[in-house]
Amino acid sequence: MQGTNAPVKAGPPRHVSNELIVKVKPGADIDAIAKSVGAIVIGRDDKLGIYRLQFDSEADMEAALAKLKSNSDIAAVDYNYYFDPPMKPQPAANVPANQTKLTLDDSKPNDPCHPIVAVIDTQVQSLGSDRDKFVMKPVSVVNNVSPATGLTHGTAMVNAVLDAISQSSGGHSATKILPIVVYDSGEQTTTWNVALGVQAAVNNGATVLNMSLGGTGDSAVLDDIIQQALAKGIVIFAAAGNQPVNTPTYPAALPGVNAVTALGAPGQLASYANYGSFVSMALPGANVVTQAGQSYVVQGTSTSTAYASGIAAGTKGIDCQTWSQIETAMQQKFPVPQK
Repeated sequence: MQGTNAPVKAGPPRHVSNELIVKVKPGADIDAIAKSVGAIVIGRDDKLGIYRLQFDSEADMEAALAKLKSNSDIAAVDYNYYFDPPMKPQPAANVPANQTKLTLDDSKPNDPCHPIVAVIDTQVQSLGSDRDKFVMKPVSVVNNVSPATGLTHGTAMVNAVLDAISQSSGGHSATKILPIVVYDSGEQTTTWNVALGVQAAVNNGATVLNMSLGGTGDSAVLDDIIQQALAKGIVIFAAAGNQPVNTPTYPAALPGVNAVTALGAPGQLASYANYGSFVSMALPGANVVTQAGQSYVVQGTSTSTAYASGIAAGTKGIDCQTWSQIETAMQQKFPVPQK
């Protein structure tokens, strides 16, 4: 882990100016609560007891925040934080793409030793016939997603996961990828969308969550949903961030989550990569992907995270070690260099 150098702070977390997210206690009437603070409910998950409230102004939102914090029917209340936008894949000429081969093992359907990896990200495009067979039907928690041009971040992350599965499994795997779309067409997402995305992944059978995303806002509502996923035995890998600073990025810094940072060269942190005591492991931070005949360089701790998720999933399929064994071995194999 890192030394004791003084913290380098990231910028303050950004949030939607007129929205709050609340988790209510069982039996609470969210509509009455919203009315009492001058809000309307614009998003709801009654099963989870979480709701997205909208106000006429930021001032109204701030006044309501103080009231809700003292309301005995409220289990948690937070801003609706923005997440950092994903690093964009950069077109590149004369750069060969990764040529790893991966064969789907159809003999082991629903084998718990071959997990479902949820990639919680932007939309995912076709990967070509050989790889599309590993990809399940996407689940979207956002409505305004139009067809993408170029290479999407989500497509790049799925490719990196599959590359790592190939390398760690010997080229044969029954692991499947479940795309969970939480970014809109402007590649913007918030705590609310990510919380719904995590729950959608859990509801659809994912046992590994790849969260190649993050921000500086720590939401108690999202934290609770992630802790519930961890309690079910789901393993989570999340990006440490690309600032670079050593203050926490969320959800990577949450207890139980594997925070992944990037190597620029063997044994060296990438110049852009976040670090700090919350970081669990460090993996290569770059990959080359070809989409529609165009090669792209994809760089960032998001790529490192996708590699980590793929290595964990591929390793699980070899001899079905426990997740705890796999995580411990990965922390030893991919240590975080000293800054």
